[in-house]
Amino acid sequence: MDISERIRAHDREAVGYDEQVRAYEYHAPEAVFGMCYEYISPGERLLDIGIGTGLASMWFAKAGLEIYGIDGSEEMLKICAAKDFAVELKQYDILNFPLPYADKMFNHVVSCGLLHFFDDLEGIFREVFRIIDGNGLFAFTVAVPPAESADDYYEMDTPWGVSIFAHADSYITGLLKQCGYQTEKKQRFIMKRALDEEGDLVFAAYVTAPLRAN
Repeated sequence: MDISERIRAHDREAVGYDEQVRAYEYHAPEAVFGMCYEYISPGERLLDIGIGTGLASMWFAKAGLEIYGIDGSEEMLKICAAKDFAVELKQYDILNFPLPYADKMFNHVVSCGLLHFFDDLEGIFREVFRIIDGNGLFAFTVAVPPAESADDYYEMDTPWGVSIFAHADSYITGLLKQCGYQTEKKQRFIMKRALDEEGDLVFAAYVTAPLRAN
């Protein structure tokens, strides 16, 4: 499934998306915000890549940050706009680099529930670290691969016909190091699937910051 087909799938799901997330017992947005809270301050500028309906960045808005969002799905963005907490929302293909933002424009970047739709994350990571100011956080979620996988990323089929990719911790930490960042916090959590017989998915939330001198 190419990026345009994925966007259309998200357009179709937009109206019921928030309810679907609750049914899946998926609380990564709240978890990511809680993990970031000690590092953020009111008035800072945050970009949410793959903002969707705003489930992740609305918490940062309540903490007083200025929220900017980018997403490929027009229907998701309509729902997010109706919540009226973002300074700016852009519809844009996230894999079309460069992203439409100036260098060092944002204090922090978050991406919750997006990166597992892509295999190689190097391009996305390099864009994040171009537009972040070099002092702030990059917080994100990825799917966790099976223990037997030795690859950088592992493709998994889903019952709804959209492949997702799980990324090894060694791959993630390697990309971060190349960009001058390191993991500050990491938390694994389980996402319940819609049908009991499908089995659950394991995700990991990362909070990352600039490398510190030893």
